[in-house]
Amino acid sequence: MALTNASDGCRWGEVRKDENSGGADGEPFKANTDKVYKMYKNVDGYGETHWIIDTYGNDGTALPDTYTAFYHASRYGTAESSTGKYAAPEKTTGWFIPSMGQWWDILSNLGKIDLTNYRDDTGSYKYISGAAPIAVANMNRYLEKISGATPFSTGTGTWFWSSSEYNHLNACGVYFDSRDGLHLEYNTKRSSSSLRVRCSFAF
Repeated sequence: MALTNASDGCRWGEVRKDENSGGADGEPFKANTDKVYKMYKNVDGYGETHWIIDTYGNDGTALPDTYTAFYHASRYGTAESSTGKYAAPEKTTGWFIPSMGQWWDILSNLGKIDLTNYRDDTGSYKYISGAAPIAVANMNRYLEKISGATPFSTGTGTWFWSSSEYNHLNACGVYFDSRDGLHLEYNTKRSSSSLRVRCSFAF
């Protein structure tokens, strides 16, 4: 997981467009991540991130203006974005936006939240009372040891995008609310105010 945010406010993508709905251009986005159990199973943040970048990266201003979260992810760790000191190590995937299943792993392993009971949940989202401050405190125990790292917070509520599409209107994300709740949730793709991106890489 990255030490800082790639962006502190950006939109996910185009509203009323179901990415790759025809399923003709590869695996990512063939099926919507619109149930909690699907969130758990979706671990292809790398594939989803690069599908968006490859699809819209040469389409005028589509990436920086519409798929802004992916634009910032594509620039994270580069001198161009003034984050060169956070370049991904060699022999890794490079930075990508974590999918909901990868956020699930971050919350479970770094945040120490037991999400086992939700793996088969057929609901459209999950609210877990009291879990946000626990996850934030546990993740920050790692970050506070590193100079310049951006800690997580509940504050007035903190939202992070995932790479996973919920449906043609919404995309998935993780929300730490100010009333202590942790949300495995979705938001409209065009929302941008304070919707953050925290990248990951894999070996």
